[in-house]
Amino acid sequence: MNRIVIIGNGFDLAQGLETGYEHFLLDYLKEEFQKGFKDYSYNGNTLFNFKTKLRSPNYYEVRIHPKNTLADLFDEIPFENKPYSHSVNNYLEVNIKSSLFKKMLLNKNWTDIEKVYFNCLIEIVEKADKQKFQDQILNLNADFDYVKIKLVEYLNKVEKSINHPKTLMPFMVLLKSFLIKPDDAYLERFFKLNPKEIKELELSQTYFLNFNYTKSLDFFINSFSPEAIHIQIHGNVDEPESIIFGYGDDSNEHYKALENYDMKELLEHIKSFYYPSQKHYIDLMNIIDSDDFDVIVLGHSLGLSDRVLLESIFEHENCKAIRLFHRGKRSHFEKLIALSRHFKNKQSMRKKIVEFDAKDVLGELKD
Repeated sequence: MNRIVIIGNGFDLAQGLETGYEHFLLDYLKEEFQKGFKDYSYNGNTLFNFKTKLRSPNYYEVRIHPKNTLADLFDEIPFENKPYSHSVNNYLEVNIKSSLFKKMLLNKNWTDIEKVYFNCLIEIVEKADKQKFQDQILNLNADFDYVKIKLVEYLNKVEKSINHPKTLMPFMVLLKSFLIKPDDAYLERFFKLNPKEIKELELSQTYFLNFNYTKSLDFFINSFSPEAIHIQIHGNVDEPESIIFGYGDDSNEHYKALENYDMKELLEHIKSFYYPSQKHYIDLMNIIDSDDFDVIVLGHSLGLSDRVLLESIFEHENCKAIRLFHRGKRSHFEKLIALSRHFKNKQSMRKKIVEFDAKDVLGELKD
């Protein structure tokens, strides 16, 4: 048997790494405003512009730089499509130019930029006729490309500040446990093996299927488990050209409607078009075809942005069991709901679920 350990951004967040989309957006906004408060001639970027006229030269350092969350920043600078006057002495005018950015900020959709992009795409197509929406689609794609560039820049900056051996230490015992053959009761229940088969069975290979762009697993793999195989399915920060960033659910009715248009720009940021060109994806398909396997989900939200890939794994006949790490019973229940969206055959799903177990609770793990 093989084992696939799915690693999501919750694993990086649990280590205290600021790799969430909210972290990225907060850093990006503060950086932009810092430019404006230092140079009054700077008035913004492709997503939004602004004007500053400040009598207080320390306004940025005192009122903006210390903000630790987007909510706190918005309390100081509400983002609206109208001028905003902070006080008698300070004047700030903000104008959002990008429909994508507006949806991300005003609707507080900070956790899934890819889904926000896809929703914007559908909204444009549904509200305008074909002759009118082409320019809107081109603008939306340009904005998404810009966000991707800025995200990669941010993750590179974060990566350089991380001491991975230190951040990984609390998780070493857990990660090492993924390299061990399951107990007899587990193999009998999920793999339908008899005592003789259980005795002869080996855990042939552990694959860490990492959806993150960081190097957070490299230290563990290199130091403690060189025989394990690390697959960064969406690329990594060292190779920006390898990064896959887009929407991954090509099974819903909205996507099918997009396919009916003879316009390649509508499908430009759909993940399924980028996977086949990657060796990692082909390797993964060969892996799930080659032998029975179980799956461990660690810090992945199981959102629809990765649906096409996750469904291929979970619904495969060789997938015998799925173990979900969580933050408690409610979290486990919510993960079951998210998992169900990746199954057409619900009966098959119920046979594969490893029930809630207290030892699978990681209080600090976020997803």
